[in-house]
Amino acid sequence: MTALQGAYECIYANDARYPLEFHQVVSPPKCLYCMGDTSLLSADVRARCFAIIGARKASPYGLSVTELFAAQACKYNLIVVSGGAYGCDSCAHKAALKARCATICVLGGGFEHVYPARHVQLFQDIIDNKGLLISENQPNTIPKPYMFRKRNRLIAALSKALLIAEAGMPSGTLSTADDALNMGKCVMVVPGAITSAFSKGTNYLLYQGAYPIIDTQSFTDALQSAYPFIDCADALVSKESVENAPPQHPVITAICARSATDDELLAYAQSHVSATFSYTMLMEILVSAELNGEIERLPDGRWSAKIR
Repeated sequence: MTALQGAYECIYANDARYPLEFHQVVSPPKCLYCMGDTSLLSADVRARCFAIIGARKASPYGLSVTELFAAQACKYNLIVVSGGAYGCDSCAHKAALKARCATICVLGGGFEHVYPARHVQLFQDIIDNKGLLISENQPNTIPKPYMFRKRNRLIAALSKALLIAEAGMPSGTLSTADDALNMGKCVMVVPGAITSAFSKGTNYLLYQGAYPIIDTQSFTDALQSAYPFIDCADALVSKESVENAPPQHPVITAICARSATDDELLAYAQSHVSATFSYTMLMEILVSAELNGEIERLPDGRWSAKIR
């Protein structure tokens, strides 16, 4: 089943709940089909909308930063907006639901033929937990590829600021960034390794002048600039605690730069630390770092930095 359970409502362009920002987009929707809590579209609530988007075929790194910054946004009672796609989008919605935070999903098709079909339970959870699904397409509309590119303008318009967690090239995510920039929105971007195909799009946006998000402190600063009414004082990082942090072991530093297997890490340690570095020594370091929340074991067996 790809249809959603519940009643929907059509909000026309002359309705007070119809977002004023949608009047400014190309081909403004004549009607917004909504399922869930339509009070999220009221002007005072809508001022808290914050979009988080990214690659559909996201890497573990992309999913980690999405979850981290979605959770951070929820701490300041922002409304997480995304498109419900595979990868970063659905991760953002799930993080918001986990934090008991309101989330808005802008669908590409209609409510009776949601896409991806595997996310029907996620979409239902959004509705059932005081979130909102919106679409400019009639409920019986079968989604077509062009509809997802078209709906991106609504994601950009609805939010005061936008975070791109991860994007390759070419990418539909970049089209949303273009829409947001053209509307004068704040576009935040999480950088990635220059060797990663997953990060070519995000790194290109940084080259073009997007706001770099390099840690939770830079994210807090960006949020306070875009949403001056929120209080981010409790998120300030202690400079002293950073300066007094113990030095990282070279093996852990290597993992933070790129995820790696046991064999790759052992070879690195024997080359850069000591030729007598043993597998047992490696495991002691990895397990200790894992328990401290610095790294994590990925499903494919590689070790990766745990974004905090």
